[in-house]
This record gives sequence, structure tokens and C-alpha cells, in this order.
Amino acid sequence: MGLKADLVATSLTDAARAAFSRNETLIKRLARIDQVTEGPAPKGSIAVTAEGAAYAIPLQGLIDIAEEKSRLQKALDKLAKEISGLKRRLDNPNFARSAPEAVVMEAQSNLEARQEEAEKIRAALARLADLG
Repeated sequence: MGLKADLVATSLTDAARAAFSRNETLIKRLARIDQVTEGPAPKGSIAVTAEGAAYAIPLQGLIDIAEEKSRLQKALDKLAKEISGLKRRLDNPNFARSAPEAVVMEAQSNLEARQEEAEKIRAALARLADLG
């Protein structure tokens, strides 16, 4: 049957509570949920939102924390190299002067996208640090 997760309802409107109650069996089967409780989000959980509701899924026991940290750190290291290269390119006066404006704008856009991705990975690593 496989691994099932627990679900913690952290916030439910009356309408969301009624909708969940009507569909609980189906939701639990499709989402592979073992147990549903209400309360604050446990430390080291991910947040899931739906209309009128917020849930938390505790990750403890669902993923190999060390392996996931390692994978994320490798991705962050790769992004750091890409960010560094893009910054060097954009800081080079010859590039800014000789490259077409579209190429410079694309490099700037790529830099911003990589920086946003790096921030998300750092946030994920911080959440995983809560788990161990």
C-alpha cells in the first residue's frame, strides 16, 4: 500500500470544514492521508492551502532528511556558480556596452530568476534544519 502522511488542519472556515467532511474518504485515499487532526502546524511540516483552509503535512518519517539536505545543497551550489557567472557578465562594462539590449535584459532576468530560486532552496534547507 505504501507510505501515508498525516494531515493537520491549521485553519478551516465552516464551508471548508463541511466540504472536507463530505469528501474525507476520497481525499484521504487520493492524497494518501493516514490521520487528520486539527491544531497548529508541527515543526518541520510543509504548508498546503485550499480555498478557506490551511493544512500542514509533517515531513518527519516521510523523507530522508539528510539525503534531501544534500540534494538541495548541491542544487544551491550549482546555482551559486550560475549566479556568480551572470553577475560577472553583467558587471563587465564590455558586455553591457557591446551586447544587444535583449541579451543584457535576458542575462538580468536569468540572474533574478536564479537568485529567487536560490532563496527558495535556502528557505527549504532552513525548514529541513528544523527536522534534524
